[in-house]
Amino acid sequence: MKRLTIEDCEQIGISTIVRKQKEVMLRLRPALDMKEFYCVLADRLECMTLFSVRKTSPLELRFTSSAPHFGGIRYWLLCPHCGKRVGKLYRPNMDDKFECRHCHNLTYTSSQKHNHRVSTLSKKLDIIHSEQGNIALNQTISGIMQTNRGAKLLNKVRLKKAGSFPPFRWLREQTEQRTYDRYVRPLL
Repeated sequence: MKRLTIEDCEQIGISTIVRKQKEVMLRLRPALDMKEFYCVLADRLECMTLFSVRKTSPLELRFTSSAPHFGGIRYWLLCPHCGKRVGKLYRPNMDDKFECRHCHNLTYTSSQKHNHRVSTLSKKLDIIHSEQGNIALNQTISGIMQTNRGAKLLNKVRLKKAGSFPPFRWLREQTEQRTYDRYVRPLL
């Protein structure tokens, strides 16, 4: 069973709230400078309550802020369940509460899609293994292992195949050997 995705949920984002508050404040006071804006916004966010058309009870949101390295202020929503700083809160259709995606156990649609690179490489390795044997397969795998991207792709294929290729034991040993050579051997 696939997990529920964030695209299937209602969302409340802090960027939307700040943008809307900025529009309202600039409409009321067009000559507002940024320092004043942040002071007024902080006051407004402390007592903000959102009302829904569908629900009779108001949604009370808690906010916090942080100071980015290059100046300014970044605002965050606090998840009502776990208290983490998040940019968005989500409400699945069958739930009443807005919480972060971790609390609702949500995922992204893109992470549930088929990875064609893994399946294509898996098929090519099957063909090489059946037609040319282990030596040609070892040479192909060692060529792919030369890049980090290739090594990651091979790891995904290995997880998908779950040990159907004998050379993957060799591949694991090679990876462990590289790690050993990089980190342990200089210490000896």
